[in-house]
Amino acid sequence: MKKKTRDFLIIGILICGLLSACNFPLAGDKEEATPTPLSDVEILGTTVAQTLSVFQSELQNQETETEATSTPLPTVTPTEEATDSTGFQPMTQSYNVQACYAASITSETISDYTEMDQDEEFTKTWTIVNAGTCTWDEDTLLVFVSGSLMDGDSSEDIGTEVDPGEYITASVDLTAPSSDGTYTGKWALQAEDGTYIVYMTVIIVVDDDDDDFYVSSVSFSSAETYSGLCPYTYTYKAYITTEGEGDVVYYFKYSDGSTSSSKTLEFDEDETQTVSGSWTLSSSGSYWVKVYIDDPNNQTFGSAKLTLTCTSPTSTPTTAPTATSVPTSVPTTVPTAVPTTVPTSSTSG
Repeated sequence: MKKKTRDFLIIGILICGLLSACNFPLAGDKEEATPTPLSDVEILGTTVAQTLSVFQSELQNQETETEATSTPLPTVTPTEEATDSTGFQPMTQSYNVQACYAASITSETISDYTEMDQDEEFTKTWTIVNAGTCTWDEDTLLVFVSGSLMDGDSSEDIGTEVDPGEYITASVDLTAPSSDGTYTGKWALQAEDGTYIVYMTVIIVVDDDDDDFYVSSVSFSSAETYSGLCPYTYTYKAYITTEGEGDVVYYFKYSDGSTSSSKTLEFDEDETQTVSGSWTLSSSGSYWVKVYIDDPNNQTFGSAKLTLTCTSPTSTPTTAPTATSVPTSVPTTVPTAVPTTVPTSSTSG
């Protein structure tokens, strides 16, 4: 404030000096040409303009210094407010305050809509994290709320303290009802003051059909290719795997429309057995063999495959070469015998 008063005082002095200067002569008696003097009004206007320019610069410097030394105010960022389904956004400020009692289910056994047999016993377990700010004491209950109780307990203590951030596993032992249908039961963790911390559900489907034993898969030996003399005997294999234990009735189906006789195998729990057969073929072509599970599936699985190319044998001569002719007859005539008599010699007398 003192600096501004000083600046105004300087301006007043300058204006008074200029007004006094108007009474002094502006030029002497000289022979040289002098420029045309300005009027008093022009001189005063120019001087005032220059003075105001200087004063404006001073004010700008003061504002710059003030901004450099002042402490900036903190920036307030409003939290984002929720918008309802109609698009209306409330004007009130929202805050994210963590609740005293809160929980999160991280995993569970027996997924919803699992199929159960009538009167089948099972245990449902949840893994639960304390996501609030309050500790759950050991008197916190796992309680039945609504739906089908499935022969479970109506309430049970968790039996331990659970601090914020820690987790527990909570379980209920249940039994599927004795009638087919879909059953739902709701349980909850309940604090000592009666507050429900988190809800949990059990949903099962009871189906008494005898589908515990069945053929789960059939695989086959590798595809085969043969080229050579025919007939060819093709030996194939199949590997039958079951779910559960029981008897399997099966037979082979062939690409020419024929089938083998049925056979029965006894399987233990989740067992794999090998079955095989053979097929004699006499002509080129592509062939397949499938397995039909007559019981318990009533289902075809397949297939083993063969690509067959029959070739002709190499030709060989059927007659032996003719040998050099050998005389077959022996002469029967015998040469005339030499005479045995000696001729008589003559004497001369």
